[in-house]
Amino acid sequence: MTNYSVLLQEYLRGDEYVVDTVSRSGVHKCVAIWKYDKRMFNGSPVVYFGMRLMPIDSEPILKEMVSYIFGVLEALGIRNGAIHSEVKMEDRGPVLIEANCRLHGGEGTWAPMAEACLGYSAVSAMIDSYLDPLAFAALPSVPDAFAAHAKEAKIRSAVSGFVTEIDPAALKEIRSLGSYQSEMIGIHVGSRVEKTVDLLTSCGNVNLVNASETALEADYARFHEIVGKGIFKVREKLSSDAQAEVDLV
Repeated sequence: MTNYSVLLQEYLRGDEYVVDTVSRSGVHKCVAIWKYDKRMFNGSPVVYFGMRLMPIDSEPILKEMVSYIFGVLEALGIRNGAIHSEVKMEDRGPVLIEANCRLHGGEGTWAPMAEACLGYSAVSAMIDSYLDPLAFAALPSVPDAFAAHAKEAKIRSAVSGFVTEIDPAALKEIRSLGSYQSEMIGIHVGSRVEKTVDLLTSCGNVNLVNASETALEADYARFHEIVGKGIFKVREKLSSDAQAEVDLV
């Protein structure tokens, strides 16, 4: 087979953000802005370390970004429902990565963080857009007036194999952080873990919420120190009895 053409795609170097919106009859509300924290890990430059819920005034570019996304919604003819958009900020301004007709993903673990910080989330805003027009109209057009600050911290693994233990001392310290709110760990003893190289190989997340942004940042940094030392003990193969238990699960 001979190829006669090739598709070249621009490499975008800027920081990546999420702009979550909900619309009703053409009125758009930005209900959350998240900033991804991606770093080098296991030789991959796109490992998610977490994301931060952003007040609209936390960076000068955010108002421009939201305005840009509202323009995207208009161009796509979006008048109703939730849209999850991802954007990169380049020197020339915001550049759209995707605009999906859905809520933010991640099993919805982000919703309680948004509720704690803003008093609403994309989920509650979407429900209001369909069932309570007055409540939807009362929502601000952009996320401001934060009661607290929040970050999702991703669990990652430097090893591959079958998990024999998740360090209980490490988990205890993580759960004792002042900002700790909740967790979703997708790995358990007996399951297989892979080295984290992208979003799909992340091992779960811990949600951090704090009224003090300084305390939140300190806890986020400490979380990554703990996880960076390794919390998973693994072996290459399971015993036949252990494998039978995993098969039953």
